[in-house]
Amino acid sequence: MSTLKKTLILIIAALLIAGCATNHKDVEKQALTGYVTEKDFEKKSLLVIENDETKTSDENFYAAEWYFPKEEAVFLDSKGNNISYDEIEVGHTVSTWSTTPSAQSYPSGAELSKLVINEESKNPINQMDEKSAIKHANNY
Repeated sequence: MSTLKKTLILIIAALLIAGCATNHKDVEKQALTGYVTEKDFEKKSLLVIENDETKTSDENFYAAEWYFPKEEAVFLDSKGNNISYDEIEVGHTVSTWSTTPSAQSYPSGAELSKLVINEESKNPINQMDEKSAIKHANNY
């Protein structure tokens, strides 16, 4: 076998080996911003539904996603302090990050890598905050 053929075979083998190697590093991307409308303690999951300010489409429905926190998920309050999963409440307005694509269902589902509770706003007329309003609406 000629030296050129041996060199060509080695180059092709090296390219195949390099091409088959994969980097499994998770890429975190911002996902849904909206209200926590349900918290399942048994499955340790959160249902987040987008709000009017963050609505991504002109459709008649709102995006909704079940989030399942990863073991190393980060939870932050509105000031950037670490909090526990137990401190997240129905009615909180949150921003979420995920490393997995959303499931093709409604509501969809994804692993949660990070959640930040957003600053709450109050209604100027009756001073009810959004969290209380969401809780009240869910109980109604």
